[in-house]
Amino acid sequence: KVLAAHLASLNECRLSGGGLLKKMEDKIMKKKFKMENLDCANCAAKMENAIKKIPGVHDASVSFMMQKMTIDAEDDRFDAIMDEVVAACAKVEPDCKILR
Repeated sequence: KVLAAHLASLNECRLSGGGLLKKMEDKIMKKKFKMENLDCANCAAKMENAIKKIPGVHDASVSFMMQKMTIDAEDDRFDAIMDEVVAACAKVEPDCKILR
């Protein structure tokens, strides 16, 4: 009986945990942006690393070849996070523009 109760408890936690994870996923926004004047792959990599360090960013990619950026970040703070992304990118390559 004790084992059965423990297994039922674990199963309940697993189910409720999945719901919690789903709620967290619902609050993340993914957007793609075109970029202008991104001059090299090394700069793109530096930008990507800097963006990933910004609080609220869950993932980021910057493609030199495609001149595009993809950001996964908290939905309720997305605009403020993008302001930080723009500032971080300007530190790496001042002439690069993110078309918002």
